[in-house]
Amino acid sequence: PGAGGMAWAKFGKEEWGRYFGLVPDEPALPRRIKALMGASCPIWKGKKVCETHLLVLVPSTLNSRRMCMNLMAEVMQAPKEGNACSIRYYWDKMKAQRGLEGPEACYWILIAKDILPRSTNKLYQDQQALARALQVELVQPEDIKLVQGASYLQNSPYKMPTALEMVITMVLWYASTGERLLKETSEEEGGKQSWTNTRCRDELLHGCPIVVGSFRESGMCVYDYHSCGTDVGGGVVVCMKLDDIKELK
Repeated sequence: PGAGGMAWAKFGKEEWGRYFGLVPDEPALPRRIKALMGASCPIWKGKKVCETHLLVLVPSTLNSRRMCMNLMAEVMQAPKEGNACSIRYYWDKMKAQRGLEGPEACYWILIAKDILPRSTNKLYQDQQALARALQVELVQPEDIKLVQGASYLQNSPYKMPTALEMVITMVLWYASTGERLLKETSEEEGGKQSWTNTRCRDELLHGCPIVVGSFRESGMCVYDYHSCGTDVGGGVVVCMKLDDIKELK
């Protein structure tokens, strides 16, 4: 698909089938999806949303099994085609408390491909506020007449992803392209060692958010920092659940 002559990356039922297997029928994309994908990106100036975000179907089941983090940890190691990966560090408490959780129904998310600029080393609540502050102005196609002032989404649709949403995105993108999102770079690969993580909106029982990232050749990490403070270095990716945005319908 495309918006304003630009293609965008979409991972729906067809792509799930190509790489990992059968998922339920996908819900229809919103009627005004082109107006969103062709909009100016509110995060990285000078780019369109379709250049900086991915459309990802979060399914309720995969090959008749309930979708959850434990299932993704298994299937990512052996795709039907494309690039395999793994969770190299899957914290025991995360696995026990959240590993079997998954959605009741399929839904679409639009998710940024990187952490927000200047989102690292901040309090968890301040990172949430950064997400809520982002505003999107929709493109106005010639065949859609908008009332004055209605081109902006009334409320910011952005929030942090769940850990499962983030892992699904990383796995599908890597299977398709071989490119690691939230990448960790070692000194052996040249240059300074660096790692990129995102806090997620789901928390463990002790009240700290789950963290996903540090994706290197040996795999990604799913864990927590044992902290909501500023001393942990993680940033934040943002996404929106398309079902929740009434202006797109």
